[in-house]
Amino acid sequence: MDNNNGKVFYDLNKRALEFRNSKEYFVGDRIVRYLKLLKGFHFLKFFKQQGEDFCRVVFKKKKNPPVQDLDFSHPYTGEKIAVYTAIYGNYDAIPEPLYKDPKCDYYIFTDQEISPDSVWKKIEADFPEAVDTAFLKNRYVKMLPHRVLNNYRYSMYLDGNLILTSAVSLYMNTFESSCGIGMHLHPSNKSIYEEVKYNLRLKKINKNEAKIIKEQYKKDNMPKNYGMTECNVILRDHENKECVRIMESWWEHICSGIKRDQLYFTYVLFKCGHKVNELYVLGNNINSNPMFIREKHI
Repeated sequence: MDNNNGKVFYDLNKRALEFRNSKEYFVGDRIVRYLKLLKGFHFLKFFKQQGEDFCRVVFKKKKNPPVQDLDFSHPYTGEKIAVYTAIYGNYDAIPEPLYKDPKCDYYIFTDQEISPDSVWKKIEADFPEAVDTAFLKNRYVKMLPHRVLNNYRYSMYLDGNLILTSAVSLYMNTFESSCGIGMHLHPSNKSIYEEVKYNLRLKKINKNEAKIIKEQYKKDNMPKNYGMTECNVILRDHENKECVRIMESWWEHICSGIKRDQLYFTYVLFKCGHKVNELYVLGNNINSNPMFIREKHI
């Protein structure tokens, strides 16, 4: 791996994202997608896809995100960061980072075999007896790094479909948050209520679950214009008491409620007395962040 903070990989991915986020790519991708659906006689999916695209462009007025940048001129010199992921079951293959940051230790919690040449070091978590499914094991590790990586002050969690391209430690040069948490803002949904509709449309939750969780929001006066984050990358300060309190509460809601973590994070943040603008923002849209290559889940 190169010795320039991974800037070569970062810049290459930046160029790829600029192309992928262009209007030309969007139009061409949709033409190819529509033709495949029509050739396969998937007329229902064709009209559904057209409807979603129309909603995206006209109602949500979603624009192609500008590719973000990062300052490579000042390498991070502080204490090491635990970068980790969790993959249980056959939900994702194990992706290797393109660059190994010397200021990071890389850990994976998994029931899969790891290559001896892998950047990731496999470690085991001491799960409570009730944490007995692949989903709960993943969320336990995802939400509670202060329990499973308590030898580190800082950690960064990555979903299993993300590939790192560069030196993630650079974020630590500007990491500042009253609640000790950093995330990306959601690329399209501006509120948790929109996220419920999105999950319902994709059939990740059913109508009854959507009704239950919306009633819960309204009961606690959850604002509709509160803001929304994406929870696939999480930077945390384990010594921040508010960070620990928020994470423990998030875990409790997942255990007792609907099994969709993004439907609870901003709700928990609100209930704990914090605002989205108190978070450290890793980027406005992960799809425009050259630090990550986002692949589809298996």
